[in-house]
Amino acid sequence: MNYPLISSSSVERALGFDYISEKLKSFIQMSMTLDGFDELLKVEFENLEDELDLTQSFKELVEKGFRFNLEINRNLQHILDKTDIKGAVLLTDELNELKRALNIASSIKQFVKKEFKHSTESKYYNFCTQFSENEYIEKLLDDTLDDKGNVKDDASPELKEIRKRIQKTQNFLTKRVQIILLGAIKNGLTREDAQPTIRGGRMVIPLRTDTKRQLGGISHGESGTGQTSYVEPKELFEHNNDLQELLEEEGREIRKILLFLVTQISENKDSLELL
Repeated sequence: MNYPLISSSSVERALGFDYISEKLKSFIQMSMTLDGFDELLKVEFENLEDELDLTQSFKELVEKGFRFNLEINRNLQHILDKTDIKGAVLLTDELNELKRALNIASSIKQFVKKEFKHSTESKYYNFCTQFSENEYIEKLLDDTLDDKGNVKDDASPELKEIRKRIQKTQNFLTKRVQIILLGAIKNGLTREDAQPTIRGGRMVIPLRTDTKRQLGGISHGESGTGQTSYVEPKELFEHNNDLQELLEEEGREIRKILLFLVTQISENKDSLELL
């Protein structure tokens, strides 16, 4: 193995340990581990044998085909610290990262308890079972966020009802705009391949600019060529307004849910910092 030139003034470099540490960094999956990498390598001499035993235990598991997908890319401490800010709302992807970390900790503990149920002296067993768990926060996050980090319909009864009304309104608008569009095509107001679209959050149909006043409604701009205008039919005004109000109501309810989550996480911060 060829090491880079070393300096006799540095024991680590003289031993080639700087090369080894750089290689180790390439295998790290979690950004928070990378952030604390230097501290991770500082092992007290009296603990060295235990650390080597732990490494050997994990090596044996890897050789058996054991893998954990540690897809945690954010610094969890930074996320937890944000909960100290009054009125702060964590982003859903930050909450999802915390949820993922809790899920991973639980799955590791469940695995080692099963794998080493007849050998509780294993260094790996003792290491993994010391991981902190918070079943309340984990369940709260699981019940609130789906696998992609989106707020679930069932996160609150109010959100579920709002989203039902949104879906009902969207279905109505879709059906009505198709009927209006077919009429516009039949009357030669637009192309035969025209399709309804969304402009400014409102359902509209594309019409030839020279015919847009024949339909009646509000124009929401034109195409780049100016030959097509996007018109909101007047009979859709009220329903488009209803949809916008429902979407705003949904946003308020989601914020309320996220604020509750942040409060609960803040109250359980001490145990979560041990992850």
